[in-house]
Amino acid sequence: MSFPRYPKYKESGVEWPGVVPDHWNVKKIKWVAQMQSGHTPDKKVPAYWVNGDIPWVSLNDNGFLKDCCVTKSTRRKSNPTPLSGERSITCSTTGTP
Repeated sequence: MSFPRYPKYKESGVEWPGVVPDHWNVKKIKWVAQMQSGHTPDKKVPAYWVNGDIPWVSLNDNGFLKDCCVTKSTRRKSNPTPLSGERSITCSTTGTP
């Protein structure tokens, strides 16, 4: 994967990325994101999962990881929740199948 070159770069102040494009704002994730847990709909309630069309990515889907994105999910849920809105990013750090 390659990325376009930008005309000007600056130090990010963070070791691992080093420099970033000059027009980027570098902020700690805790200032721009919400950390939440425990939002998986109950798998014992069929209404949440039967005939679903909303992809629900879990740790079981790691095998579908390609170029840093999950390309397929094994489950689909049937009811939208605030956590599945447009332009959302979800990151699972722990979980059980």
